[in-house]
Amino acid sequence: MKKYFIFSDIHGRKLNSLLKELKFASFDINNEEHILISLGDLFDRGDDNLNLLFFVNEMIKKNRMIVLWGNHEVMLKEFIDSSFKRWSNVLNINGTNITIYDFLTYLNNKKRLESIEGTSFFNFFKYGLVDEIVKPLFEKLKKFNELNFYFSSLKPYYVLNNTYLLCHSGATNMEPYSLYNLEKLEKETFSCIIPLLKNHVIDPSSNVLFDKHNFNKVIHGHLYVHHFNIDDPYNIYFGENNICLDSFYHINILVIDENNKISHILFDNKKKIKEASDYLKSRYGY
Repeated sequence: MKKYFIFSDIHGRKLNSLLKELKFASFDINNEEHILISLGDLFDRGDDNLNLLFFVNEMIKKNRMIVLWGNHEVMLKEFIDSSFKRWSNVLNINGTNITIYDFLTYLNNKKRLESIEGTSFFNFFKYGLVDEIVKPLFEKLKKFNELNFYFSSLKPYYVLNNTYLLCHSGATNMEPYSLYNLEKLEKETFSCIIPLLKNHVIDPSSNVLFDKHNFNKVIHGHLYVHHFNIDDPYNIYFGENNICLDSFYHINILVIDENNKISHILFDNKKKIKEASDYLKSRYGY
């Protein structure tokens, strides 16, 4: 029986951490019926971007994985396609500089970039300066086969078992993410998730994807689960209209089989859950 193991927003965290959570969810890497699905934002912030890229590509090539666009994939792709001009003002904030550093170190025969007048590299991220030392490295990044293969494999959304819409955060149209700019991402794509907050009901008549597929719920990442349930910022949120996987604190794995049976592993450390919840309540003034 086919089983789909869904996760989101890994953000460069250790591949071993992901594999550990998949093992807890009974994922069998040798079982061809076990399929992985990433809802986007595989990269940035963490320091294991390269290993994640290689693992994911291997699974894609074996037809064992489905990958979706996230906003961090969009930023990285548009950054490279625009000769490293677009998005440069948000690279440090979103941790994309860490991903690019990892990839360029690999492409530089695994030599740390500091050994090539590292100030040139860091001046690029700080001031957007592309000098004669940095430019050839970024040209290599444009031709990085593993990354280009990953980009070519990404889908804007996926409909699972004719029942669930899987996407990074929401989808109001079927335009490819690669054509989006920051304004469209903020005003169109991400805005679709807002009606799901605070138990508001999304209107199927206003959404072409709801009309076309008649699915029951949106399964997404991007927004932290504590936006829906601040008392449990670790575990998957199951709402009336949506299922949210993204926890800042924990990698959640949602398992759905071909008969739509759902299973998942609960994080049950009550002390940590309460500590995180109390911190968030004080931060947001609850």
